Formats: sequence, C-alpha cells, structure tokens
Amino acid sequence: MSRIKDVKAKTFISGLFLAIGIPVCLPGCITLADKSKDPYFYSFYEKTRLIMTDDEKKIYNTLPDAASKKAFIEEFWKIRDPDPSTEENENRIEFENRVAFANEWFGNWKTFAGRSMGEGKEKDRGWKTSRGRVYIILGPPSMASYGMGWGPMRLYKDNKNTSEVWYYRRYDLVVYFQKKIPEYWSKEHAGEKDKGEPYLRDWDYELFPTTELLYAMEDAKLNMINNDYRGDFFRVFRAEAAYRNNSFILKIPIERVTFEEREGRLHARYHLKITVYKDHKIIDEVDETKTCSFTEKDVLKKEEIILEVPYTAPGKGNYIFDLTLTDLESMYKTKYRTIIKKKFSRGGGLRPIRSVRF
Repeated sequence: MSRIKDVKAKTFISGLFLAIGIPVCLPGCITLADKSKDPYFYSFYEKTRLIMTDDEKKIYNTLPDAASKKAFIEEFWKIRDPDPSTEENENRIEFENRVAFANEWFGNWKTFAGRSMGEGKEKDRGWKTSRGRVYIILGPPSMASYGMGWGPMRLYKDNKNTSEVWYYRRYDLVVYFQKKIPEYWSKEHAGEKDKGEPYLRDWDYELFPTTELLYAMEDAKLNMINNDYRGDFFRVFRAEAAYRNNSFILKIPIERVTFEEREGRLHARYHLKITVYKDHKIIDEVDETKTCSFTEKDVLKKEEIILEVPYTAPGKGNYIFDLTLTDLESMYKTKYRTIIKKKFSRGGGLRPIRSVRF
C-alpha cells in the first residue's frame, strides 16, 4: 500500500512559524495562569512553561480543574520521555537539573552565585534571568567568553563581568549577554568597585535576542519530544472546531489530511474524544471514530473535509468541551487538541462564550 500525505504541500518553514508563533516571547511576555486556582502552578507551570510550546500553554491555561491539569502534566512528560522502557524520564531529570543549576549560579537577589544569601521565594529566581532561561532551554554552551578570549564556561562566586558571550557549536549560535544597569543606579557608577553592596554582582544580564536564537530555542524544545509524538508538532496538524445546532463540527484543511490508499480510493480515519464539563465538573465523554473515503480526483477538488458528531448538551449551565482529534492514518501519533467554551443561556439554546482554537 502506498501512503499519500499532504496532498497540497506546505513548506516546513511556514508550518514552523504557525506552530511556534514567532516572535517567541520569553516568560515575562506571557499571561500567567491564575496562581490561586492552579495547584500545580509552582510545582509545574511556573518553570516548565519555558519548554512548552505555545499550544501547550494555551491548553493548560484553559483546562478547568485540577484533575485535567494533572492529566495534562502526565501526558506532557510522557511524550518527552526518550526511553519509556526505563523507570526514569531522562529529559525531565535533565530539565530539573538545569533549573537547579540556574538557581544556584544565575540568581541575582542578594546572592553570591553558588551560595544563596537571600531569604524567601526570591532566592531561587535564577531560572528567571536571561542566562538562566537560555541555559535551561539550550543547556551549557560549548564555549564562553568573558572578554578575554574563548574557553570553557566558568562560574564565578562573585561575578563582576559586565558581559558574557556563549557559543553553541550544535547550532553555530552566538548568544550575547550584557549587564543591565538598574534604573535606580546612575550610569556614572557602573564601573565602581563592589564595597560590600550588591552593585554589579546583583545586576541581571540583558539578553540580545536574534532570529537564530529563537529558532534554536524552539528546536531545542521540539528535540525533547519523543520521536513517536514529534509528528504532532512538526506536521502542524490543524483543524477548525465548533459546536452548533447540537453537533460538533470539525473542518480539516485538505493539506493537513493523511490518506491511506486502499482499493483505488483514498481513506482518512480519525478518532475523536471529547470530555464534557458543566460548571467545572465532568459530566460526559464522547468517544467516536470517523472514516472518510474519496477518489483521488475528488481530493484534488476539495479544500477541506468536514466531520460532524451529534451531541445535545443536557440543560443550562457553563460548558467546556475538551476535544482531542487523532489522525489514525498518520505514521506518527498525530493529535489536534482544542477547548470550546459555551453557555446555555436562560433564553434557550447554546451560545458561545469563547472558542480557543490551536
């Protein structure tokens, strides 16, 4: 049997931009989850969002309860386990080690690098610094420069260097960091020696982002994903999902469809799972498989295929539909996930609040 994929081809680079949403924001740019309502904010999301894709961030922040977030976390690390046959998840361990390293050496809240002098939650903020973020995502540089030529990365317990340059051989990438003078400290004092106060030592390094750096960071995130699941991110499987007239309607662009040729026809198969929440409680699940069959001539005329799944929402309330569509013909475990929010108004019928589409 021959496999026909991506009948209307798209270039990888355009798909990549759709997937990662260039320009890519560092953590300070994104909307934070509601900390008070998320029991996993500090233990998971706060730092792990550094290696999450934009789609994963949107999904996580839309999930309605602790149970769905816990399931998301389990799935998140499952697809990043490079060897599921072992008990350890090497990528998770490496990520946690990098966070610990960044906190120890790159923290800037009244700390000597490598020996925290701070109190309270601020003492572990090295992961939030420019160097910390780059280190966590890309790992240690191949070489570094502190103004006196290239050499191995060096760690200073009392760092007064005004700049650092890191080089990553794998990406042929140079990353520049420059000490950022705080607003409260005038520039004429920038070269003053440390006299017991945390002047230069505590100033953060400002990152000079480049397109090459953004590409490298996204590539590093994707490389953490197990090959069995990487098709979800490289192939950019997308659909348009809606709920109307008591049915779920899914429109899949024809260029995103994987076909299997059997007996002179092209077949596409999808598995649809929908978890239904009413007023933030699970009340139902939909589990269905849909099959489509076309001639090659018909496929070349189509712009999309449409899947329809009847479903009647039981009564008034605020609804969340957590929908996962799996392409069963793909050689990868390719999935599309979206959240649809609806409200059953007093006037009757369902009207949309918001539809989050990825």
